[in-house]
Amino acid sequence: MAIQEDVRDLFPSTVVQAVARAVTPGTDALRVRGPGFAGPVTRFRSEEKCRTYLERLRWPEGVRCPRCGGRGISRIRRRDRFECNDCRYQFSVRVGTPLQGSHLPLWKWMLAFYAMAESGMRVSTRRLCRILDVSYPTARSVRVDVARAMARGGLGSAVAGTDGSRSNAPRAAHGR
Repeated sequence: MAIQEDVRDLFPSTVVQAVARAVTPGTDALRVRGPGFAGPVTRFRSEEKCRTYLERLRWPEGVRCPRCGGRGISRIRRRDRFECNDCRYQFSVRVGTPLQGSHLPLWKWMLAFYAMAESGMRVSTRRLCRILDVSYPTARSVRVDVARAMARGGLGSAVAGTDGSRSNAPRAAHGR
C-alpha cells in the first residue's frame, strides 16, 4: 500500500493538499496559520482512523501478541491497548516500532511519513517542524526515524516491527 494513497482516507482533503503544497519544491512556507492541523484533524477523527489503519497494516490476519505470539487478545478501548489472554502482556500498535515511546499523536507520524514520501525524502527538518507544529528537536527525531523506516521498506515494515529502525536519537516527545 502506498502511503500517498492511504493518507487521503485518513485526513481531510484540505490537510492533504496543504502538506503536498508544503513539500513541493519552490514553495516557501506552509499556508496554514493559527493552530495548524489540530482542529480539522480532530474533527475528522484522524487519530482513531490512523490507529485502525496501522492495526490493519501491522496485523492483516488479526492482532497477535508481540511477546508470545498468542492470538487470544482482548481490546482495552479506554486506553487504546490490547491485552494478551495467554501472557497478560499489554501492548499498543506502537510497540516494537519507531513510534514506540513517542508521545506524538499517530496522525502527526502519518503526516510525517506522507510528507517524506511525497517529497521523495527531501523535506527539511525545519519544514517538517512547521508541518507538524512541533519543536525542532522533535521534528529532527521524527525525520530520522521516518527516513530510517522508509529506507528499510517503508511504513508497512516499520509498523510490522521488522525494520529494526529504533533510533538512538531522543524520542519525539517534545511536541508543542
